[in-house]
Amino acid sequence: MNILNKIKLPLVSSCLSVIILICFLSTNSHAQTTNSKKSFAQQVKKIDSIVLKKVTAAFKGIQFRKQKKSSEALTTKKEVEKKEIILNKNIELEKPKTVRVKKIRTNSTIPIPVGFSDFDETIRDFQLLGKITPDNANSTRPFYLNNHLTYDSLLKLIDPKFEYKGTLINKKHFNTTLLPVNVLQKYNSDHPFGWNDGALNFSKGYQIQAGGGIYARFYNLHLTLRPEYFQTARDSFQTSSDWGQVTQSVKQFGLGQSSLRLDLGPVSVGASTQNLWFGPGQYSSLLMSNNAQGFKHFSINTTRPLKTGIGNFQFQLIGGVLTQNATQVFENKNLKVSSVSDNTRYINLFNISYEAPFLKNVYFNFQRAFQTYSLQGKSKNFLQDYLPVFRAIFTPGYNDTKLGIDQVMSFGTRWVAPKNHAEVYFEYGYNDAKGNLRDLTLDMSHASAYTFGFKKLHYLRNATFLSLGAEITRMAPTPSYLNRAAGNWYEHGEVTEGYTNQNQIMGVGNGWGNNMQTVQLSWNKKWTKIGILFHHLAQNPMYMINTDVYTLGLRQNFWDDYAYGIQTRYKINKIIFSGNLSLVESKNYLWKDGNNKLNFYAFINTIYLW
Repeated sequence: MNILNKIKLPLVSSCLSVIILICFLSTNSHAQTTNSKKSFAQQVKKIDSIVLKKVTAAFKGIQFRKQKKSSEALTTKKEVEKKEIILNKNIELEKPKTVRVKKIRTNSTIPIPVGFSDFDETIRDFQLLGKITPDNANSTRPFYLNNHLTYDSLLKLIDPKFEYKGTLINKKHFNTTLLPVNVLQKYNSDHPFGWNDGALNFSKGYQIQAGGGIYARFYNLHLTLRPEYFQTARDSFQTSSDWGQVTQSVKQFGLGQSSLRLDLGPVSVGASTQNLWFGPGQYSSLLMSNNAQGFKHFSINTTRPLKTGIGNFQFQLIGGVLTQNATQVFENKNLKVSSVSDNTRYINLFNISYEAPFLKNVYFNFQRAFQTYSLQGKSKNFLQDYLPVFRAIFTPGYNDTKLGIDQVMSFGTRWVAPKNHAEVYFEYGYNDAKGNLRDLTLDMSHASAYTFGFKKLHYLRNATFLSLGAEITRMAPTPSYLNRAAGNWYEHGEVTEGYTNQNQIMGVGNGWGNNMQTVQLSWNKKWTKIGILFHHLAQNPMYMINTDVYTLGLRQNFWDDYAYGIQTRYKINKIIFSGNLSLVESKNYLWKDGNNKLNFYAFINTIYLW
């Protein structure tokens, strides 16, 4: 009983007592008037006590009935809710079984081909925009999709309204998917230009490459069958004794971007002919890019980061076979035909990247490659013959100047800032092995090359952003060549074909010994891209042509290419048109003073999505 009730009860009881007393006195007027005041007070007190008890009992009764009704209402509400829950459960149990079937994820680990579908650049942009968690260093490609980022969801990130209809079979342990069909077309109107185009070579005229296929998965076994056909050009162009030679066109049908692998958790074991990319660069990679045709190789690699207590790791170990074509020019021999060995070459590559737990989104990577002529007999030392990448770093463990073995090595880093939608990357490498630590520290620039770049994205609206990027690559020798000649990258005295496959450089493809600067700016919205692209190439500026002391043996005429281009991408229904159209201004072409040329360069990629 609250305070208000305690105050009300005495007042009510007193009032009732007075009323009763007045009525009693009025009905008993004949009573004696001689009663004392004491007798009168006792009667009033007695009546007040009786009335207070009655009123208190009445109030308690009212409150009890209210509490009872409230309790009954609460009990009724709980029973109703319980009945509704039971009813809903019964309704859910009566639903068709198809409603409760868990959706099967399809095409979960399709590899994204390097450079041929534009999706690898899109994945890189999505990492910077924060749409994809940047836990992948992106320094070992192809990029493998997974259960968290499927092929379907990647397309939905680009355009939520797009519906992919390429899935043929979608079962729990077996599915098949049609891969995009793409047609690459390359054209040069005056002289060779262009790189990172796979089997297409450095020549003048029209070239074409077409590919497509199917992806299939059976449990953990994955098959990507994506053959390719290509045809190179053979048009005549101005050459000299120092540079350039016209050869016959090459027509070939091969396995292209195909692979067969077995996934064991995050580690995959398999065989492939697909192109690879090592390093953080966007336009250039010192050790492995898609500038040359893919080669046959076995591989042990991660398809997603290995997460450990000391950080995240990704790696790839490769053993493959390199070939050459005696009828075609060599990109590392000034586009000249050269005598080659009939023997194939064995290449062993190793790439590893690391992300420390205390440096989130900062990646460090290391790459090393050895090539030698293939063994004609049985191996006497498996580690030395097939896994030379695990040899000692310094040359006391081997001698690559006298043996038919060649090494290239690089290390780099990539810093990703998703909140700022930006990245910075750097790669530094050596074409010549160091004798010891003293040799390394005294002449660190000897036989070196590097790539440095950045990219910044800026949101305009939800699906629209600007992209600004720049990259600098130095491949020319440093002045240390005056003390000890190192030659250009990708050439070797014993392995005469150099670091090539089918006569094309497997690393930086913009030219032998060239320096390059690139700047790009583009507007992007879903599938659409419109931008400008600028390249400056200094063609082999540090190449020695004589022993003149006054000129240090260098050329006096410098050949520079300035490429002013537009880059565009547009989708019509399920067809994507992606292109780079550039006007190339060549000053002192062939290192001849006043020999200026204009060249129209076109690189168009047409992609059909099922």
